[in-house]
Formats: sequence, C-alpha cells, structure tokens
Amino acid sequence: MRGETRQAYELIDECLKRSKVSGYTWLTELAHFSAGMLSMQSGTFEAAAFNFRESVQLLQSHKEMWRALILLESIAAHATMRHQALSAARLFGAAEALRSQSNVRRMPIYQHEYELSVATLKGQMDEDAFTETWKTGKELTLDQALAYAVRCLDE
Repeated sequence: MRGETRQAYELIDECLKRSKVSGYTWLTELAHFSAGMLSMQSGTFEAAAFNFRESVQLLQSHKEMWRALILLESIAAHATMRHQALSAARLFGAAEALRSQSNVRRMPIYQHEYELSVATLKGQMDEDAFTETWKTGKELTLDQALAYAVRCLDE
C-alpha cells in the first residue's frame, strides 16, 4: 500500500514458501490473498485471479467468515476492474447480506477501496440492473457465493 511493490512481492513469496513448508494453510491463504490484492493494484489481473482462486480454495476448509467476506469483496472489485459488472454486483450483494447475517464489520483498512469499487460499479450499470443484480446476490449462501466467485475468476 506504500508503493513498495517489489519488496511486497518478495515478502509475500517468502511467506508462501515458509507457510507451505510449515503447513500453515491459514497463512498460505492470507499470502495468496495479499498477492492477489497486490497483483490487482498492479493491473496484472491474471495473477490476481490465480491468487484469489488459491485463497478461496484454502479458505473453504477454514470457514472464517471475516476472511471470506473480505475475499468476496476483493473478487467483486476484481470483476469491477475487468468490467464484469453483473458478477461484481452479485458478489457485492452476497457479501453485504452475509455481513449483515453474521454481524461482521468491514475492517476500516478496506473501506475506501470498497466504496471506490462500488461507485465504479454503479457507473458501469444502469440503476435498475444494479439494484436487481445486487438483490440476487443477497440470496446466496457463503458456499454458493464462494463457488460463484471462483467461476467469475475463471471468465
């Protein structure tokens, strides 16, 4: 986040190596998520998709709601950046409903990016389509939303 991209990639790579050797899957998941975020910020969307996909696969065994919600919103932001508006709106809607149901707040560090992504998404869709697609996403369970997120990453 401070613009030290090369150093960040090096540290994430080291974290991935060590966590895989040690068997810390929760840390491996977090490293893939971080690499996905960094790749997305760098505009390397294929690398971001790969890392987010890895993160989803590892997260499914942990079932940590707060991590899953951050990941869903990040994949929705990824879809927004790739102009996959329907996918993004559905994922943001799912995350919103799941946040409400589980009473999990968004961490302040992610708030600005969330607001920016949603505003960008609204600019990509007409209001009725946005509202309807967001509403459809709100009907997804966590498992359904994660499975849908993986499909979005494969597009």
